[in-house]
Amino acid sequence: MLSSVVSLVVLLAAGGDAIPYAKRWDNTTSNAAQPPAGNCPAGFLNVVFNTGAPKKSGWPNKIWDSLSSNHVSNWIGFSLAPLSQNPHYNTAAGAAPSYGPIDAAQIPICMDPNDITAAITKVTSPNAPTHLELFNEPDFSWGGVTPLTSAPDAANSLSSLINTQTTTQWLSPGPAFTSSSYLTDFNKACNGCMDKVHIISAHVYSVDPQGAIDQVKGLHNTWPDKKIWVTELAPASGAEQGCTYDQAGMIKWMQTVVPQLAALGYVDKIFWNHGEYVS
Repeated sequence: MLSSVVSLVVLLAAGGDAIPYAKRWDNTTSNAAQPPAGNCPAGFLNVVFNTGAPKKSGWPNKIWDSLSSNHVSNWIGFSLAPLSQNPHYNTAAGAAPSYGPIDAAQIPICMDPNDITAAITKVTSPNAPTHLELFNEPDFSWGGVTPLTSAPDAANSLSSLINTQTTTQWLSPGPAFTSSSYLTDFNKACNGCMDKVHIISAHVYSVDPQGAIDQVKGLHNTWPDKKIWVTELAPASGAEQGCTYDQAGMIKWMQTVVPQLAALGYVDKIFWNHGEYVS
């Protein structure tokens, strides 16, 4: 499924080729969404950097410079540590180099219960991050990389972190499927601790543009008082999962979905999955 990561900002006349990567899909169909007019607000456009995925020449410094020059503000990756300190982001030559602009733009994730102690240290440090996501897809272990964690177990594990005094704002756990009851079950198990969570993290995959928009609207109906960050966004990972878009089709999907999400008023950021292939 060919696409353009920088075509995420095609409304701003950007360019550049990439291959997006996604883990799941939702082939729900509904009335076709139509691309609205308008531009994205500042900070709205962001990307995912996947661990372990092959990296193109220029990774990571030149790739980030290309993305940020096209109005991409932040990146989220499957890591609590900076990119240069996580071996899963290594290049063929070794550790990815430390690069100030990349480090400053990272939205870290407390990936699973094994990260709790390090996450508390991070959010109480002098350089505490502005935001931290609480567990990545605890209901779906992608390739066995992260453990499955039930909502009650997640509530128990995250209690000490959520109650830590910090300036860091919390993103909710990011379930694999927006329609699941994971977050409501988590909230019940932690005695309403979602009151302390500032932002809902959503992973949105749908070949049908309207299906992607409807997923986000459904999440808002459940959490009407929360802002939403779509921390993973793509139609699918390949033709075998129902996606047959060529580059032009992918750009049209983006031109349809991205402005409509921006126009909802409660989606503050989207993160295109993924960003490491841009050149």
